[in-house]
Amino acid sequence: EYLKAGKPREAIGMYLDQKDFLNATRLAEAYDSAAALEIFEAQGNAALSEKNYEKAEIFFLKAKKPQLAVAMYKELKYLNDVLRIMKEHMPGRLQDVYDEITRDGDVSAARLLVQLGLFSNAIDKFLTSDFNEKGKEAIQDWAEAIDIALVHVKDRAQ
Repeated sequence: EYLKAGKPREAIGMYLDQKDFLNATRLAEAYDSAAALEIFEAQGNAALSEKNYEKAEIFFLKAKKPQLAVAMYKELKYLNDVLRIMKEHMPGRLQDVYDEITRDGDVSAARLLVQLGLFSNAIDKFLTSDFNEKGKEAIQDWAEAIDIALVHVKDRAQ
């Protein structure tokens, strides 16, 4: 019906609603190649809803929407994946992620800062551990800060 009316985009949308990606792709190839990006995005969302994160990432990147993969991994707190995608596909926005990480008091953020070679920032993060909230875990975080200082930022170890 949609094709007879000269509306291939609507036909593609119908197939996307039905998650019939094969037919949506077939129509996009024949009538509207620009719709391919929408199809990839829809496939990424479908993979995400199935918790197939690697597949979702692939489709989001094919759709030229790395920000969707970044948002997915942020939600999952997969900071390494966030940074990997940002470095490869959105290097101009790395500062935003860095700012977000440094606002976050999470120890995983401190470990990520270590991986990035931002040792002084990582020490600061580890030292924000609150003994009243975390008890012995806070002591371990402080010890990790000392270890980093002794190895990487000697002037902070004094």
